[in-house]
Amino acid sequence: MKVQLTRTKTSETFYIAKTYRDRKTGRSTSKIVRRLGTRSELKGMLPSGTDVMGWAREEARRMTEQERGLTRKVTVSYDPARQIAEPCQYNGQGSVSFTSVTEEGEVAERCILSVDDRKVEKEASWDGFYGLATSLDDEDVLGIVKLAAGRWQVEECFRIMKGEFEARPVFLSRRDRIEAHFLTCFLALLIYRILEKRLGGRFSCPVIVDTLRGMQMEEVTGEGWRPLYMRTEVTDALHDAFGFRTDFEIVPMRQMNKIVRKTHRKGPITTKKEAGKDIK
Repeated sequence: MKVQLTRTKTSETFYIAKTYRDRKTGRSTSKIVRRLGTRSELKGMLPSGTDVMGWAREEARRMTEQERGLTRKVTVSYDPARQIAEPCQYNGQGSVSFTSVTEEGEVAERCILSVDDRKVEKEASWDGFYGLATSLDDEDVLGIVKLAAGRWQVEECFRIMKGEFEARPVFLSRRDRIEAHFLTCFLALLIYRILEKRLGGRFSCPVIVDTLRGMQMEEVTGEGWRPLYMRTEVTDALHDAFGFRTDFEIVPMRQMNKIVRKTHRKGPITTKKEAGKDIK
């Protein structure tokens, strides 16, 4: 596997391509097996500062190792009384043919394992395609595809809860406590999604959460509050989105009280222009 990059005037798109030898022509050729995304899409998905090309090459290496695992030599103990009900595509059995023979070549209890190249080629022809298995026979095909396309959003929510929010399974028995735990998780995720939307979807969840956790302030007696964090593109976006700033050398006590009151007030958040007037 190798990384393939296509460029246009406005964007760069990363793909993973597989090189193989065509048995009919004997020539080496390649085909795209996975689209990774554009550079801007990957920067929004990956942690801040990640080398996009380096990450893409690591993905190609991982997929190469995964494919090699299907065809590597394996040692097995074969029991003729044991039937293999269904080959499994994850352990390579789908590409191995089984034959029991004697020393004279007659069918017997011994087993010979060999890689079935035709099956390997057949499986390779499906690289880059995704199949959906469903019991919804009456549903419209496009509707099923649309639902499946949005499944990553549900999976992402669970990853955020277990990752950045550090939520762990809680064993509860009372209904009110179960509902309270669910409501807490739901509200935390809802607030994050609102924040993500206010920032225009430009930053990944780890970047946003780490930035918020690092935005700490220190009280300076008689003067006000001093920020203990570095100003970044993310902190600027947060301040612009919510109409106040805390990244000055000193935030006077009066100004900090005004910011706190503003966060408690119901109604629309002030604009960036209005925030500038408050700072003055």
